Amino acid sequence: MLFTGHTHYTLEHPNTINADDGFIRVNDGSTAFVQAGGYGNDSDIYLDKTVSQGLLVKVYDDKVVIERRELDKQGAVIGTPYAIDLASPVQSARKYSTDTATPAFASGAKLNVSSVGASSATLTWPKAADDTKVDSYIVTVNGKLLGAPSVISPYEEASTHAFSAKGLKPNTDYTVSVKALDAYGKESAALVSTFKTASAGTGYDASAPDVLNIDFTDVAGTSVKDSTLNKNDAVLENHAKVQSDSLFGKQALVLDGDGSRGKPSSVARVGYNSSLFTQDALTIEAAVSISNDSDLSKDEYHILGTYEDGGYALYYSAEDRKFVFDTQNSKDPAESGAMADVKGKLVYLTAVYEGDAAHDYAGGTIKLYVNGTAAGSNATSGPLPINEDNDLIIGGDIEAYGDVIHDFEGTIGEVKIYSRALGASEVAAHYQAFQKTLPIGTVKFYDTTDATVPQALREYAQVLAGTKTVDYTYGYQPSALALAGTSGSVNLFDAAGYMWTASGTTLKRFDVYASDASQTQIYAEDKYFKGTIRALLASDRELWVLTDQGVSSIRYQ
Repeated sequence: MLFTGHTHYTLEHPNTINADDGFIRVNDGSTAFVQAGGYGNDSDIYLDKTVSQGLLVKVYDDKVVIERRELDKQGAVIGTPYAIDLASPVQSARKYSTDTATPAFASGAKLNVSSVGASSATLTWPKAADDTKVDSYIVTVNGKLLGAPSVISPYEEASTHAFSAKGLKPNTDYTVSVKALDAYGKESAALVSTFKTASAGTGYDASAPDVLNIDFTDVAGTSVKDSTLNKNDAVLENHAKVQSDSLFGKQALVLDGDGSRGKPSSVARVGYNSSLFTQDALTIEAAVSISNDSDLSKDEYHILGTYEDGGYALYYSAEDRKFVFDTQNSKDPAESGAMADVKGKLVYLTAVYEGDAAHDYAGGTIKLYVNGTAAGSNATSGPLPINEDNDLIIGGDIEAYGDVIHDFEGTIGEVKIYSRALGASEVAAHYQAFQKTLPIGTVKFYDTTDATVPQALREYAQVLAGTKTVDYTYGYQPSALALAGTSGSVNLFDAAGYMWTASGTTLKRFDVYASDASQTQIYAEDKYFKGTIRALLASDRELWVLTDQGVSSIRYQ
């Protein structure tokens, strides 16, 4: 007899004991983190943290008696003890692990469809019967899985089941079927029904994100609204907040990176539903910026994912200095090149999964684009095994225990998910469209007396005009203000770590550590400022330029 564990399955499961291979193997249960779900798709999601189970094994001269015990309930016995006759142990064990029947629905049982909308419907059906136990129900629409198998309680099955079918296409005919799957993998005959979804109405764009579209501009309390038909609203947790951000020029999700295994995390959570189950294809678009204050001490900073036994993850690897897109069945991740200088920088990521459904998902691909340009790719050998217990986490990675780790530290401006694979031209076009929404490069001109102009700059304009006296010796000059000296030159570092240098009517911005001088940005007179430059002042994502003719402000990344 082999006693083994680490499956975390409940001891109520009929396959706790098995003798099919000529020897007896027994699952010894789990004293914590019992897996009450996930049998149907082989994922380990241990959400029953308070359940504790184990075996009491009694050895006699002629038999072994195995009692399954509920340790969190004063050792209560689970079901009938296994009595193994040592004269013929394998044969006697098989009576506890024999499956003779296929699960079946009662005669006249029906699959009912109600509450049909443009992208969803409610399915209800009666439970099936089996000589062992029904593990899960498999729901398909038009021959495709709709969500992971609907795993039922291992303790007691309800008499009827309901399933919210989301992620459907508007104005589409559907044939839906439900099959019961028993503990030994046998399937029942299907219950079948047909229906047609409603029209989405005017303004519906079939090419737009259809799984998730959150730009963090529509917020009610802790709920962040999703604009797709699925209404996959995200809930802010712990210290996660939405506030105005100068880099994006609008509201964005701000995450402090707080949280770890066993502790609350600052994330936005989208509850699992079947619209998130996209096995054939998937595209993620995310605009992010890692905080300037981050010490990048974590191995990974996760932007989005349902990863551990769940499907996919999009993150920045601080160890490798790369952005990464990974799936559970990919041979290796799709990675960007090394990007060490990421703090405070706006990065637009596009992750594409194409599952090769026509060949049983054997030849799928994953691709990662950075700022609209292809950065890395790899192969996949299977579909996304998305688990019905894994929520979608914005700003972290969810573990099998339900804890969130690898918390993101920074700002996320938008998250979009499509149920299709975008091509390279679409990816580039979407990035270009996103760039046009940013305030970067925006120039405004002011009079030197305008109250919008920072006070330090207004005061220096008065000094130059001879109407005010200010001591600008060391210790008195505002730290953000840089004055042109007798040479007429002025230098200033901005919040992103770039150097601005000006002399006369020339203004440049560059990375002092970059080896490629061609990356220097030139800001032309008349377009960005007018006249001879006298002083520079850097505020949050904005450079103020004082000349002998007035003031201008330039937005930068």
